[in-house]
Amino acid sequence: MSERLDALVGRDYETSGGEKKTAWTKIGVAFPNKSGGYNVQLEAMPAPKDGVFKFALFVPKPKERQAGDEDSIPY
Repeated sequence: MSERLDALVGRDYETSGGEKKTAWTKIGVAFPNKSGGYNVQLEAMPAPKDGVFKFALFVPKPKERQAGDEDSIPY
């Protein structure tokens, strides 16, 4: 498993052609701790939906695939 995971929040939207997609925004990272779990460090807080703060953890992609390539996200 990766040494670090990226914390992302998704936002659903529809393109002008009617295609449904999800836009992902990185809001932090998660690192494994000694107890077998993860410590999560957020730089932003997702807006609550139905009273719940939701975000996803993904293994990071190589940097060259992230730069300007929205279709490479979600991880």
